[in-house]
Amino acid sequence: MCDNIFHDMKTPLSLMYMNIQLLEKLCDDNDNVFGHVKSLKNNWFQIMKMVNDASDSLKIMSGEIMPVLKNHDIIKLIIQIAESAKLLSGRKNVHFTFKCDAEKKIMAIDKEIVERITLNLLSNAYKRSPEGGEVTLEALDYKSMFVIKTRDDGSSDDMEKIWRTLNAGDAFGPDIPKSYLWFFVVRQLAGLIGGDALVQDGAKGGVETLVTLPVMLLADDSPSRGMQDSFYNDNIFQIELSDDYY
Repeated sequence: MCDNIFHDMKTPLSLMYMNIQLLEKLCDDNDNVFGHVKSLKNNWFQIMKMVNDASDSLKIMSGEIMPVLKNHDIIKLIIQIAESAKLLSGRKNVHFTFKCDAEKKIMAIDKEIVERITLNLLSNAYKRSPEGGEVTLEALDYKSMFVIKTRDDGSSDDMEKIWRTLNAGDAFGPDIPKSYLWFFVVRQLAGLIGGDALVQDGAKGGVETLVTLPVMLLADDSPSRGMQDSFYNDNIFQIELSDDYY
């Protein structure tokens, strides 16, 4: 039933996106209307992100989404994501730092899941950090475990509320703001590939979010189809970073 509801929501959203694309073609880059169209498009991506997060969270809980593992260089993947994150630092006036303790790490992952986890971590780190603050992304190789970590200058006042709800097993509790949905989805996605997620106070203040993933290799590394549709894959950066992109 829930899947039908989300499908019914995506149908009008798809029609709205077609109209937004048409407006973009009709507007000149220097037209004042163009700025409003860009804002409209970004708001559309934010709505689509919330719908995707809620839909996928329910699908994961019901066992409808399964990971598609393949051997990838996870360091290379995270570096590519970090390059995109640099673009946000200028727009948000937030200093961005990327740290990595290895040049290469081949391990079995679902590439789309790792992309989505990392983009979610970065998006919310930027969202929490004040103007002039700092966001750090780290890729850490512990041989049998790989860690993706972000740190930001935001407040950790709400962490107790997040963990209280997580421990109660209520991912959609009425007392949890929709802005926390990202963490539930990140933790669920990490769990699909044998990992976990943690939010904690930073050693030097701020908030740290860590995702731990087990390191393993597949003997049979045949290409596989990903978990998302082609539209999502083509627009993953705009959807996952929609809160920060403009």
